[in-house]
Amino acid sequence: MGSVNDGTQRKREPKAETRCGCEAEMRVHVHSESGRWIISHFQDVHNHELLDDRLTFMLPGHRKMDAAALEQMNMMLRVGIKTPQIYSSFVQTSGKFQNLPFLKRDMYNQIGKQQRLIGGDAMACLKFLESTVQANIGIQLDYGLFGDVVAFDATYRKNKYMCPLVMFSGVNHHNQTIVFAAALVANENEQTYTWLLQQFLDALKGKAPGCVITDGHGAMKKAIKVVFPGAYHHLCAWHLLRNATSNLSNPRFTSEFKKCMMFDYDVWEFEDHWHYMVDALGLSDNQWVSDLYSRRRMWAIAQIRDNFFGGFRTTSRCEGLHSMLGKFVQSCHNLRDFFEQFMRCISQMRSREAHSDLLSVVREPVLQSPFLDLERSAAKKLTRAIFFNFRPMLFRACTLKVRTHTWSQTSDTFTLSRSANARRE
Repeated sequence: MGSVNDGTQRKREPKAETRCGCEAEMRVHVHSESGRWIISHFQDVHNHELLDDRLTFMLPGHRKMDAAALEQMNMMLRVGIKTPQIYSSFVQTSGKFQNLPFLKRDMYNQIGKQQRLIGGDAMACLKFLESTVQANIGIQLDYGLFGDVVAFDATYRKNKYMCPLVMFSGVNHHNQTIVFAAALVANENEQTYTWLLQQFLDALKGKAPGCVITDGHGAMKKAIKVVFPGAYHHLCAWHLLRNATSNLSNPRFTSEFKKCMMFDYDVWEFEDHWHYMVDALGLSDNQWVSDLYSRRRMWAIAQIRDNFFGGFRTTSRCEGLHSMLGKFVQSCHNLRDFFEQFMRCISQMRSREAHSDLLSVVREPVLQSPFLDLERSAAKKLTRAIFFNFRPMLFRACTLKVRTHTWSQTSDTFTLSRSANARRE
């Protein structure tokens, strides 16, 4: 049996030897009087075959990344390009890899060296976040305008430490998703979420949202009752559909459940459809389905029609935000890189908002309804996205006629009918 010292029990192959005892050398010195370089000794006898000229560029003494290459590499890293793609870009620029004065391994070494110079991951992350403090001004303005409805999503975990990223998002005047704040949390208990929501409230001048939308996490629900006692708690449709798929794996249930959740049923219509669905699919004794029904006032449109949700009625909000983040952050990112890429994502979202501001100012929609003055007024007062949401409502209103009108001391009652040539929707 071999010992540890003789290398027979090593799990990794020992590093290959590169020294061969070659005595070839050249000695030079500076002449003290003339200042010239003088070769004092030259030995050109080698004890090995000389390296092919095609391979000499890969020797350590021939490889170096200059300042320009380092800066270009760092710039590409900051925008989320991976190291192999960066190296391929350098190769493409130089014509072939033999023309580059460094290898891909040298790039990895430089990245590691820079990270060691920055210091620990947590401290580097804190320094980066301190440098972005000025962004709070724009966030406070956005929250003051659009913070009546806030979605809390803690299901995104794409980072090196697998810590959940809690995002606080809303909807702006272009019907676009915006992010008010974000945090990485080490655990998901009630104490952590209570502290986090309180920090969110303090950072945004104490304004509590009127409605909060979550994935239904129990600890988050308890924390909301403590910090936002007056807020209405609504469950995110996208997360509910994902949970339905994972808990039952029944496509028909998922489809019918989506109808129960999203359709504009009256309460009695919702109840009829729900019980018919449960009976038809044989789910009357399913505990998860029963628990879901007991929380129907947190997700069914028929049960919560009087509440304002600010554009979070569809399932695409959370799904779109997850998809967009996935274009920037990777599971291998450490804390600093994660937040740097996250801020790039936020910056892109803000640029999208600015572009929509421009389109709302420089472009006027073509008027199409019978009520041109009303439509023109709406086009001037609303952003393009909101106007295009409003116009179908105007079209539907154009097909209605007032048949009767009665009034009393407390109310007015109108009877409406749709014209015969109206399209059924």
